[in-house]
Amino acid sequence: MNSGVDGFSLMTCQRQPERQISADSGSSEQGRERRHLSDQWHK
Repeated sequence: MNSGVDGFSLMTCQRQPERQISADSGSSEQGRERRHLSDQWHK
């Protein structure tokens, strides 16, 4: 059970920073490009 919680927290931790970056530089072209790349990487 502990390992499951750790995995979930890890995913949340990794996703939170990415969201912050995209929100910070979402209006800039670079930020948009980075978001597109991350989307492709996730897929």
